[in-house]
Amino acid sequence: MNIRTVDPLKIAEKLDAVRNFLLPEILEEIEKEPRLVEALWFLGWVSLPENYPGGLVKFASDFIHRYRDRIKPDSLPLDRAATLADIEASIEELGQPSVFSPRADAAFWNSFCSATGPEDDEMDIETMRRKEYRQWSASDVHRHCLEAAQAELAGFFFDLCTDADTSFTGKKGTDSKGARGSQAWYFPRLWECFFEYLDIRAAEVSAGFAETSVTSEIFHWLKLAQETGKGVLFLGQSRFGKSRAIRAFAKIHPGKVRLVECPASGSEGDLLREICRALGIKFSSITPPLHEQRAAIDSVIRSARFLLAMDEAQFLFPQNGNRRTSPPRLNYVRRQIMDIGIPVAFILTFQSWRHVEQGFLKFSSYSNEQFE
Repeated sequence: MNIRTVDPLKIAEKLDAVRNFLLPEILEEIEKEPRLVEALWFLGWVSLPENYPGGLVKFASDFIHRYRDRIKPDSLPLDRAATLADIEASIEELGQPSVFSPRADAAFWNSFCSATGPEDDEMDIETMRRKEYRQWSASDVHRHCLEAAQAELAGFFFDLCTDADTSFTGKKGTDSKGARGSQAWYFPRLWECFFEYLDIRAAEVSAGFAETSVTSEIFHWLKLAQETGKGVLFLGQSRFGKSRAIRAFAKIHPGKVRLVECPASGSEGDLLREICRALGIKFSSITPPLHEQRAAIDSVIRSARFLLAMDEAQFLFPQNGNRRTSPPRLNYVRRQIMDIGIPVAFILTFQSWRHVEQGFLKFSSYSNEQFE
């Protein structure tokens, strides 16, 4: 299966359409369960092989393996012998009875109906289906659901992120060419399992590092920044655990937080490329124009409202210049990110920050009060 990486601009475009009431069905789903937005951005994150080796296909495969016993209709018993009524109820629950019929071909049903007469159509079709259902066991239905999940789940995840017509419960019906849209009929409790997975994954990542009073304090301020849409500055001595704690927080919440490694060079373009990398934005050109990078970043962060954790933030200041020198990186972060309410966390050591800040303010006429 050739599933490409998910373009975050496609997710942003879809969510913008939802917010503008252009996709009412998806809007209703998100209003009932707001975490579905986080799920979209998480799927975009795992689609990148550098974040999840194997990308979306491998993630879907691992997800199926973890929840294989729950990829089935609720009414299907696996702990006892299933009756014909159990099989019928479970197949009807999935909403795809024709999938379980050896004679699901439309031409067959049309010819069958013509031969039997209109007054007997409904009864005879139901009789035929009941006979066919007798050929299925509970393990057969379960195996069929698993095979469908293995064949289709990665594609469904991809379509969910990139196709405006695919809702979280799946696009219903057929398109103008008669092709059926993406659905997850084989996994009725998909999102219940998905959110359980996110919570378990977060607990597993958290267990991978020792929680101290420092990490607890950092997590508290990061969550506060998320809730208020404000910036927070972490100043401390080197080897104090700041960067490690914030990297862990970003790994725990990839659907809400992105880590930006501020490059040491003074180029604004280098910073923009690093932000694009953190957001998963890719361009066909090796050196895309700055205005294209700015527009792409603006589209994604306005839609996702990620907390941007900027490590080595002292590099936002110019390293040299004169009284007319302005800090383009600092101005960009302040005007295009902080001023529109995007939460930002700046991580740096006290020595490097004060040295660079005081050096810049000494040779320039820049006023730093608004930023701080």
